[in-house]
Amino acid sequence: KTFTFYRDDYKLPGKVYLPEGGGPFPTVIISSGAGVTYTYSEDYAKEFVKEGIACVVFNFAMYKEATILTNVKDLYIVIDGVLSMSEIDQNNLFLWGHSYGGLTTTYVATQRMEEIKGVILLEPSYQLNAQAAKMNTEEIIEATGIADVCLKDLCSFDIFELIPNYIGPVLVFNGNAASGMQEARDEFMAELKKGVELFPSAELITIDGADHSFSGEAKAPLMAKAVEFVKENMD
Repeated sequence: KTFTFYRDDYKLPGKVYLPEGGGPFPTVIISSGAGVTYTYSEDYAKEFVKEGIACVVFNFAMYKEATILTNVKDLYIVIDGVLSMSEIDQNNLFLWGHSYGGLTTTYVATQRMEEIKGVILLEPSYQLNAQAAKMNTEEIIEATGIADVCLKDLCSFDIFELIPNYIGPVLVFNGNAASGMQEARDEFMAELKKGVELFPSAELITIDGADHSFSGEAKAPLMAKAVEFVKENMD
């Protein structure tokens, strides 16, 4: 089913994939990485449906001043809209976030704890929040390409202070074939592991041969673990 939710005048289009039957179904909401539309995540959604799990994919509001906290607001709207659907099991709602969407998902999970049964994260970009706290405006814009308005939002919170608030189960994936400068990659992984350690209940799984996008053959083992995680943790 297609849908369009709204935050003020901004459209949040998406789809909900439903298994056969009347439901209600355990459900995963997928937040994609920066600048990526929901079509990127539809293959994941189709795999969840095969296992009797509903899946929601959507687009964050695409406009020039979109930031981490506007994405958070978007995800709030999507959660509220999805929970109003009769096919969705309100007691078994899971969040999935990749990269920038993983940072968004982590923030939201810590604020909507009672509604979120579990969280799946694919290389969440915790290093952006850490960099924002250490670097001046000019340095981080040059290093990351992030606009000034985005930087201000990143500097407004510390994700590592928020993470311990989410006490539900968390599954975090990383790949060992991601490209980029080794120093930057080392910093990325250091911040990711710091986040994993701060969650009260989290597991980190490395997918051999996976790049940051978990493309190609990496999707199969990732999905197998993700489906297992949802089934083990739903009521």
